[in-house]
Amino acid sequence: TQQGTDTDDTDTDTTTPTSTRAGNTYYVDPVEGNFAQPAGIGPLIQFENPSVGTLIGVKSVVGDEIELITASAVGWPPLQDFCTPTVDFPDPGDMTADPLFSIEDASINVHFDGIQLDVHSGMIAGEFSADNSQLLNLEIGGLVDTRPLVALVGGNNANDVCELVLTLGAICTACPDGSGDYCLQGLVDGLLAEEVPGTTLFEVTQADVSAKPVCTGGGGGGFTCSSVGLGGASSPLLWLVAAGMTRRRRSCRDAV
Repeated sequence: TQQGTDTDDTDTDTTTPTSTRAGNTYYVDPVEGNFAQPAGIGPLIQFENPSVGTLIGVKSVVGDEIELITASAVGWPPLQDFCTPTVDFPDPGDMTADPLFSIEDASINVHFDGIQLDVHSGMIAGEFSADNSQLLNLEIGGLVDTRPLVALVGGNNANDVCELVLTLGAICTACPDGSGDYCLQGLVDGLLAEEVPGTTLFEVTQADVSAKPVCTGGGGGGFTCSSVGLGGASSPLLWLVAAGMTRRRRSCRDAV
């Protein structure tokens, strides 16, 4: 909702944003986007994961710089999943062309089920709506090292995930460390994120998750849990290497 103030007899309004940006949290379901890379995988991911949401938090906006954090969402209305580590972009993004923003060439460590994935050249870009209630034309992408995922597909060789996605038409490329062609480029664009009023994201580390019995199968109270697809991991980039997998995991949110 926007508030208009009449300035003359022509009913021309000036618009005042209803919220600031810093502290805002937005919900996006990347399944609804366009899987531009790897080409052809989108329909399979959309079939295996009909709805897997992600929360994007604005930590700060200072001058022409923006800091973001992402978290896995659970339930509806969406709440933060405290059994999945958050992804914190290491460097501020660019807002020189406000309301456009972008974080590019980020090195990100993504954790789930005790596994760490290295994402190279990670990026997220979009545009704030006039009232800051939406993120428009959102894009999320990166180059994922697939080797830590070999065990999830029941493989034994470093290139087993790459062979899996090859059957779907995707091709792994060279990893930045020069170790071989084990990395998979992913890009989802055309996304729309809606603000979740009154929601603030909290940083969650793998150590935090490991310390909670309910997250590791030990049960206990104080949490709300549900089963979601592997794509529910804290970064949508994981969907691009999860294609073809039907593995399920436990997802929980803490009553903070």
